[in-house]
Amino acid sequence: MKRLLFLATALLLSSQIYAADNIGYLDMDRILQSYKEADRIMHDIKGKREEYQKFLEEKQAEIDKAKENKEKEEKIKERIQKLEAEIKPKQEEILKRESEIQRSLFSKIIETAKVIAKEYGIDTVLDKRVVYIGGFDLTEFVTDKLNK
Repeated sequence: MKRLLFLATALLLSSQIYAADNIGYLDMDRILQSYKEADRIMHDIKGKREEYQKFLEEKQAEIDKAKENKEKEEKIKERIQKLEAEIKPKQEEILKRESEIQRSLFSKIIETAKVIAKEYGIDTVLDKRVVYIGGFDLTEFVTDKLNK
């Protein structure tokens, strides 16, 4: 009976050790920093945000000037309402574009990670932040493939 229990325990431990060998992980922060396309995309997004910020500052300057010139309160409110009507579509456009880009980027990284994981016999890929001990770091392999 003890021998059977020992055998069962040994089999269980060996299957857990085998499963641990099939776990990989990615450091998404490092991938995003090293991935050339991600850097270019983030630079483009930053440019769009700066354009938007400049637009807001120009409009705010117009409103401030109107206040300095002591325009009627009603006219200033009209300017503000007009500005809000202009801002909303621009904000939505920027948010929508950023979301699309992030989804596309993440999708490309995941697809590449699937290919690399298969090459190395990895069944499960986790984010580095949830792996404390063990696992196989796929980060460099994924980054290299993405940058080719």
